[in-house]
Amino acid sequence: MWYQLHPAWQACLTLAWQSYCEGSLPIGAVVADAQRTVLSLGRNRSASLPQAVHSQVTGGPLAHAELNALLALDWEAVDPRTCEIYSLLEPCPLCIGAICMAGVKVIRFAARDPWSGSTNLLQASPYMTWKSIRPIAPEDGQLETAVHMLHVAAEIRAAHHRVEEVLGAWAVHYPGDVALGRQLHQSEELGLLSRQGAPASRMTDRLAQLAAEWSIQ
Repeated sequence: MWYQLHPAWQACLTLAWQSYCEGSLPIGAVVADAQRTVLSLGRNRSASLPQAVHSQVTGGPLAHAELNALLALDWEAVDPRTCEIYSLLEPCPLCIGAICMAGVKVIRFAARDPWSGSTNLLQASPYMTWKSIRPIAPEDGQLETAVHMLHVAAEIRAAHHRVEEVLGAWAVHYPGDVALGRQLHQSEELGLLSRQGAPASRMTDRLAQLAAEWSIQ
């Protein structure tokens, strides 16, 4: 699957895998120009140690991938209104607000998020509507399933007090993907890949392989 993906999605997956391996949520985001050339990178750094990283928020609940991708953009050289943002997961309220204020006009996301995904907020007020931001829903079902699997496994690993509530919301819309994600967590495949230092390409292809195998069992 990896080599069939656009480089922007490969970059998002690489960033997400870096975040997962450090204990953060596996979300990566990039800002690209109209030709889909990647201009800046950002990843979730919620579990990173709070420290000075140039143009990045680290440690804590504000260290989101989309926000970091926007902060890393060279605002003097690039007009954000000509750009698109790619995120592995549908942006949350924080990131929708940041995208809106930045002026980016197109949001592409690889997987829907029935719990915190907030592209519906793009029509929540006259101001948001006036911004005319266009969300582009997932276009690759295989990629969306792989992202869902990765995030379900990450949610279970995090073991926070609302994990079953979150997964329940996801299961209403994607019961198969949630079941695959639970199986992925139980298999300890991600931990093995992380300890081996496997690249994101191998992780992504392994998720696609497991999804195909487990779906026919």
